[in-house]
Amino acid sequence: MSSISIAMATYNGGRFIGEQLESLAAQTVKPAELVITDDSSTDNTLEVVRAFAAKAPFPVRIEKNEDRLGYRGNFMRAANLCNSDIIAFCDQDDVWRPHKLEKMLKLLEQPDVLLAFHDALAVTQSLEVLSPLGIQSAPSHLNPHQTISPWWYGLGFTLVFKRSLLDYTQFWPLSADFFKPQEREAHDQWFYFLASCLGSITYDDEPLVFYRQHTTNTEGWKPSGGALNRLKKMWSVDTLSLLRERGTGAGHRAVVMEKISQASSGPTAERASSAAKGYSKLAEGYTRREAIYTGPTLGVRLKAFGTAHDIGAYQRPWAWGVGGKEGLRDLIRGVLFPRKSA
Repeated sequence: MSSISIAMATYNGGRFIGEQLESLAAQTVKPAELVITDDSSTDNTLEVVRAFAAKAPFPVRIEKNEDRLGYRGNFMRAANLCNSDIIAFCDQDDVWRPHKLEKMLKLLEQPDVLLAFHDALAVTQSLEVLSPLGIQSAPSHLNPHQTISPWWYGLGFTLVFKRSLLDYTQFWPLSADFFKPQEREAHDQWFYFLASCLGSITYDDEPLVFYRQHTTNTEGWKPSGGALNRLKKMWSVDTLSLLRERGTGAGHRAVVMEKISQASSGPTAERASSAAKGYSKLAEGYTRREAIYTGPTLGVRLKAFGTAHDIGAYQRPWAWGVGGKEGLRDLIRGVLFPRKSA
């Protein structure tokens, strides 16, 4: 069985981190190491961590950042300090079920699989169950390269991946978070992106983590609110801004995959080249769709919609499109009933 490292990024997590650490110690398969990078906490986080390290049933490495990196840089640093064949991301405030690592390691034994992830349970700060996170699932148990929607990803604490993905860390500065293009991709977006382009991703629908919700979550779970609320959200979103954010993200991903293709050989180079072309096509689709929402007349907007359709912008997501629902939204909100502010 391959060795596994746990990469934990911490910042002012003293309130809940002790319970998380104990759940790591209770794993049926113990990690080879726990690597903790602390982003200059001002509470008792390091005190709790050091006390745990003194009694832990595995080595614990603690690195304190001299300067604040933010959660993106902190998780990336933690991952790159790990030494094992397999790396599991870990948040500071959750609780793991005892067989999480054992189950994920078995999934990663499958040929061509670069990343495995799982479902989780959103819980209150006292661990009362709120809801499964099924919305973060994958289309199938096993998903070959470039068969998952380009913007899909699993939450960081559910991801376990092969060390080979760290070979591309040098290209991370070229990435752009597709929610906040001024930032680099978050660790979960980045590794899921790499794995989905270059290998297979496997998913387990068993909830293996209690995902604690509290007032200081960096990112948190929000209930969907039902079909009506989802529909309202879909039609109220600032579509033009979303198109620009996704277009920027797709363009950056195309550059990253082209760089990987040039630096690789064999199947990896071929897959990266294919993904670079796919993301370039996706970026062009977003650019064409922007013209729908900025067109001054019905004729101009209708022509822009036709152009977007003709280049395949509304193909299914795994065919480097965005799907028919986005096409319907563009037709209604962009062509027929545009906002005056657009």
